[in-house]
Amino acid sequence: MNDAEPGWYPDPKDPSGVRWFDGRFWTEHHGPTPTWQTPPTAEEPARRRPGVLIVGGIAAGVVVLGLLVAAAVPVYRQEHTRADLEAVAATTCDDVADEAVALGRTTKQLEPLETVTGAAVERDGRAVVQIPAPGAEAFVMTCSAMGTRLDGSSAPLTIDLYIDHERTHLLWYTWHV
Repeated sequence: MNDAEPGWYPDPKDPSGVRWFDGRFWTEHHGPTPTWQTPPTAEEPARRRPGVLIVGGIAAGVVVLGLLVAAAVPVYRQEHTRADLEAVAATTCDDVADEAVALGRTTKQLEPLETVTGAAVERDGRAVVQIPAPGAEAFVMTCSAMGTRLDGSSAPLTIDLYIDHERTHLLWYTWHV
């Protein structure tokens, strides 16, 4: 067997096992082949390595995809929140005054407003407002203005704007007489 290629061959001393022939000499091992040294059969010549490479490649792809998603989700949430608050940040005291007039005309518990003029920002939280948790409110701004009642009398008033977790405007106005 001196002209044979290196490889696994039936053990000349024990046909139930195999031995490695390096091209010149037989290994010292005799008996059944340890499972970690079992040579591939003729039916599965070297399919194990491509399978391992494919599985490894898929696993690496899943890990990379997971890392990308983990990085993208916080950015998406931050951008979504920022977009949701753009309308709140763009609200002016004139907008708040118009809402207060509409609210005063439709809510029976409030003294109706005919008009609100000269609305100006007294306290501003628009740059730092965050969407509050459900059941909570977040301060947006306070506007001071001159309000006119339905009877024609006027007095200074303050209008406070808050938002809830759904970004619904919540208004309170107080007359200063």
